[in-house]
Amino acid sequence: MKAVPTEVISGDIDRMSRDLSCEGSLKVEGSIRRGQRVRVSGDILVEGEIEDAEVTADGVITVQGGITGEGKGIVSAYGGVKAKYINNQTVISHSLVEVSEEIRNATIKADQRVIVTQGRGWIIGGTISARREVRARNIGSRYATPTIIKVGLLPEVWDKLEGLKRKISMKERIRAQMEKELTYLQKLKEQEGELPPKKKDLLQEIEFLDGIYRDQLKEMREEWEFLENHLKELTVGQVTVEEMVFPGVVINILNSLRKIAEAKTGVIFKKDKDEVIDLPLT
Repeated sequence: MKAVPTEVISGDIDRMSRDLSCEGSLKVEGSIRRGQRVRVSGDILVEGEIEDAEVTADGVITVQGGITGEGKGIVSAYGGVKAKYINNQTVISHSLVEVSEEIRNATIKADQRVIVTQGRGWIIGGTISARREVRARNIGSRYATPTIIKVGLLPEVWDKLEGLKRKISMKERIRAQMEKELTYLQKLKEQEGELPPKKKDLLQEIEFLDGIYRDQLKEMREEWEFLENHLKELTVGQVTVEEMVFPGVVINILNSLRKIAEAKTGVIFKKDKDEVIDLPLT
């Protein structure tokens, strides 16, 4: 269905509704249910929840309930996202993500800040990334729930670094297997003097592919080294914990890691040279 500017939806947007596109702002007096797609050029106000839905706005998305579900939803806003809680969902903001109660087992990507300081103010599990700051009352749990906090870079730069790391690892594994096959065929050639035609063709093919992978790995490692050196020159980004941070939390500031080994209270994490240090919150 085609909505008009400042459209008001009475009740839920659910499976009985079609995907919604709005050239203006939208108010939903209920919830946006599982599997729905909503695209708005202005702001979105949801009085209920967003549940496993794909919701995109050029303005601000405000959810008076929470953003929740089984990990199938993506909520994206250019102007920012505000919600009571975010559970097991992906939220992307080109500005601020502000949550009043908790973020649990979610993937959050914010170009500026992630703020969870009202109510319970808890971040538990998942991966939270922001360029300038992640600030919460509590991060992690007494059960050492794995929780990753990344600051200092735009989310897309983190994605590029992680993608490059995965590609390098994959090609290293493939090349290691090629090296084993090359060693076997070369020894066989030494022993027999001449390889059978099929094994000879296989040896030539592996040698050719090994050269390609070697050159690709060289280029990727050079790119990784360049990015690493660039990160050393940056200083932006901090993680602020107003009450307590627990073991199981990993702080990544500009690719320098700090694994929390013991609980700390009232601290600010910043990068100092190649280390992540903690300072008392005053």
